[in-house]
Amino acid sequence: MRAGEAVLECVFEVDVNGILKVTATEKTSGRSANITISNSVGKLSSAEIDKMVEDAAKFKSSDEAFTKKFESRQQLESYISRVEEIVSDPTLSLKLKRNQKEKIESALSDAMAQLEIEDSSADDLKKKELALKRVVTKAMSTR
Repeated sequence: MRAGEAVLECVFEVDVNGILKVTATEKTSGRSANITISNSVGKLSSAEIDKMVEDAAKFKSSDEAFTKKFESRQQLESYISRVEEIVSDPTLSLKLKRNQKEKIESALSDAMAQLEIEDSSADDLKKKELALKRVVTKAMSTR
């Protein structure tokens, strides 16, 4: 060893989690330093992951209720659209008796009013759809 040159001993350790620990010791003076390097940039901690899983479980039932309500609303809107086509079709409309057409239009109006209520439950929407279907089915079968 020449004068002014340092002799370093470096030890690299990688644990099972991929964390690198480096220890450097200068041999002549005995001084050492260490650093721990983890690849945590952009990764979630286990506490953050646990919190996300807990939140997902907590909101699962409200998410399912929202999905059920959304699907019921879509089904009712679709059926209303089909009934409106039937009522506005001159050939089908002429085949209906006057009071049958009025009953369909009344049930149609009720169903549309239910759609306007923002906090309608999925069950309320399904009930209106079934009521409309009953009126339309009865009117079509007694032409």
